[in-house]
Amino acid sequence: MDDVRVAVSEQLEHWAQWYAQGHPEELGAVGPDPRRAAYFVADEMLVDTSDRDSIAELVADFGAEVLPEPPVPPPPPAIAAIARHRRIRSFDEMPGVVRLRFADPPRLDGAARELAEAYARHTPERGEIAASSERAMRMAALAARYSDRPTVGLNIVGTTCAMPLAPITEAPGFDPVQWWTTNARRVRLPQAWLLADSIRRIRGRGPMVILAVCDGGFWLDEYGVPRGQPSDLGTGVMQMDLMSEFAAMLQIDQKNVNGTVGGRNPNKCSGGSVCPWHGNAVASVAAGIVNNKTGIAGAAGDTALPYLFRTNISAAQLMYCAKTCAAWGIDVLNMSIEFTYTPEILFGHGSWDSVFQFAADNGVVMVAAAGNDNHNLPYEDNPRPATRTPGVLAVGALDANGVKPAGFSNYGPSVNLWAPGVGIPVPPDGDVPSNHTEDGTSVASPVVAGVAAMMRWANPALTSQQVRQILLDTAWVGESAATRCLDAYAALGKAVGYHIADSGEPNNTPGSARALISQPDGTLVPSTINPFTAISASNDVDYWTFTLGQFSNVAISLDYYQMLVNLKIAVEPVARTSRTPDKLLTWTGTPGAVRLNGVLAPGQYRIRVDGPGMTAYALAVKTTPAPLRPDRFEANDSFDNAAIMRFSGKATLISWAPGSYEATLHANVFGDVNQDYYRLDTGPSVALSHPRVTADFADFPVDVHLYDSARKELKIWSRTLDWSQALEPATHYYLRVNGQQPTRYRLTTAMATNDGALLGPRQVPRLIPHWWIDPAPYLVDDPMQVYGIHVGDSEIAFGGAVDGVRLELLSPAGEPLRQSTVDEGRLTLDTSTIPAGLYALRVTRVSEAAATIHRLPPR
Repeated sequence: MDDVRVAVSEQLEHWAQWYAQGHPEELGAVGPDPRRAAYFVADEMLVDTSDRDSIAELVADFGAEVLPEPPVPPPPPAIAAIARHRRIRSFDEMPGVVRLRFADPPRLDGAARELAEAYARHTPERGEIAASSERAMRMAALAARYSDRPTVGLNIVGTTCAMPLAPITEAPGFDPVQWWTTNARRVRLPQAWLLADSIRRIRGRGPMVILAVCDGGFWLDEYGVPRGQPSDLGTGVMQMDLMSEFAAMLQIDQKNVNGTVGGRNPNKCSGGSVCPWHGNAVASVAAGIVNNKTGIAGAAGDTALPYLFRTNISAAQLMYCAKTCAAWGIDVLNMSIEFTYTPEILFGHGSWDSVFQFAADNGVVMVAAAGNDNHNLPYEDNPRPATRTPGVLAVGALDANGVKPAGFSNYGPSVNLWAPGVGIPVPPDGDVPSNHTEDGTSVASPVVAGVAAMMRWANPALTSQQVRQILLDTAWVGESAATRCLDAYAALGKAVGYHIADSGEPNNTPGSARALISQPDGTLVPSTINPFTAISASNDVDYWTFTLGQFSNVAISLDYYQMLVNLKIAVEPVARTSRTPDKLLTWTGTPGAVRLNGVLAPGQYRIRVDGPGMTAYALAVKTTPAPLRPDRFEANDSFDNAAIMRFSGKATLISWAPGSYEATLHANVFGDVNQDYYRLDTGPSVALSHPRVTADFADFPVDVHLYDSARKELKIWSRTLDWSQALEPATHYYLRVNGQQPTRYRLTTAMATNDGALLGPRQVPRLIPHWWIDPAPYLVDDPMQVYGIHVGDSEIAFGGAVDGVRLELLSPAGEPLRQSTVDEGRLTLDTSTIPAGLYALRVTRVSEAAATIHRLPPR
């Protein structure tokens, strides 16, 4: 015992008075020094109602007065309507706690010695133990005497866990999605918000969950209405003043106590610092309204309503709060508070454990801040409720980089989960008129509490134990002591079984495609009741169909949450046409807001929507009639009026240049379908190529007739969707296209490479002009390119990167006739014995890098 001494300290008395500011009760303190002392209500002890013997002894032997715990009132109507499914039916099994008040200090002889002996036996503390007063010493000694009975202890008073206020950051137009995406990327809170909204889009808002915040320092006026309208907590905040409830029971002076929870925080924060609006920040981080143009966005993402409990952080009030949450069916309780440096000899953990176990068993998800003392829990400290409290999830704070513990955060085996806790945005309050930031496990805890609320909202059947386990199972491994770090999106995803409802199911095969339904304005949507449906799982595919009775302008819109997944959309005709899906419509817009536009033919179409993840989406199809009009070749309805098509060279006043053209077979006013005639002037031959005409890309089958120059029919292709034919050079043909119904088709006239003539790319050779016509350089960037070239001089010569290129002159059959040589910076082909004419020139790149050459005159 000689190594532990207990004495009254004037310094600790001043600290107790400092902590008591804002409290209606006198506080006492015992501990090695002011920052490591246990603070408690100076004239109270707590005893479990089941321990009748201890209650009787304390009343008879020490003159204690029994002050029953205030009864849990019926739930307010707002909560009764929401949480009916979770409210307990009977209070018979609810743990009870009796408060004993001592009008005079307990009659204990040798209180200092008895307390010192208890410290020596049960704690590692050595040296001098200070007491704030004689009363405090006697109360602590009496609690130590009953330390073998866990049902008896002091009414410990704790602190909130905020760090001193971080520098103010002006944030007009603050974007919470951008902030969380940039500053806390791996937490994936915005993705969780969007997943929750996807669920809401499908099933409706549904009942909100209640997220309780037991704290102090809420920015409300004397009527309990949030200040700074519009408030980040809404206008009708549900609230209970535990301090007022207990003050009324104790019949003590209610100075600084009112019927609302508004007012500055009566409690101190970590290290004895002042945090006047601590509860306001915590409640907003947990359940602040999203997208209300003020403050920040609460982690719960508009799935939870806050219920504010004002407390002086006494053990009695905190247990009463937990019991009230269980009785009312409140889903989540956040406690950014802690009781630190409290030896077990002074703490009645039996009552504490039974109350919190009861709350957990009755569905309350309880989340607590781990504390800001940089201690290894539970080895260096035992702060409750973060440690040794049944059913409570203790949350540590990650640093600004979001991967390792913040320097102030407690850590160790008792810390279950880690969340961002540095530079967290909080809304305006009574001292700071703008958004600003705070640090601490106090702001890390409500982030987790908000995610737990989202999980409960998405799946009300989850037990508190299941919510806790999912949060741990879906966490990612951080650095250093950050063993499990919050992944909000994964936690919410697992809470709903990685599946959200899809109003269109089953429609995951082409055969089970669901027809889009017409709205009064003619827009086609998946359902007239709800414009949203969903990709419900990572392997889900949705098929939708719609039918057009005539050619129509079609606009398809697909809106979804691109932050969750990139959806793919494809449109295809149910009946085959030669208009391939990628050519049906034009894609515009951006990921997340896809727009497809174009003209579609009559018939049935199928839309496929899929992606590697869950999201709600809105699909809409708008159509307007677009009857086919005469094309650019009209009137080409006879041999004499046939449009003249060329296969090489340029267009003239009476002919069309080589290329591909859209054409139509359209109906006249009598419903008759026209027919199109073309004159095909094939022109001279080009090296290694021949003229080819193609009719394809048709909506409906057409008949294609080929005639010679004397208009004698050579061949007919009936009911075809795509057709192509090689023609002889230096002649002309006629082509007639007709059909049984209006349709679009594409006509192409061009020179095509002879089959088997070239090794390598199949291309129509580009003609290299004579050296005096165009000396511009040629870029050789492909491994091999083929050109057409005229032979008439004794040599063909090029300058430039001559060492990086090889030339070959080819016969019409593709066989090499000459190969280039390099001489004095010239790349030459000897053509002195080659008959004049048009040949192919194969250019091969022999260097790794692209090369440039240019035509030179022969020597």
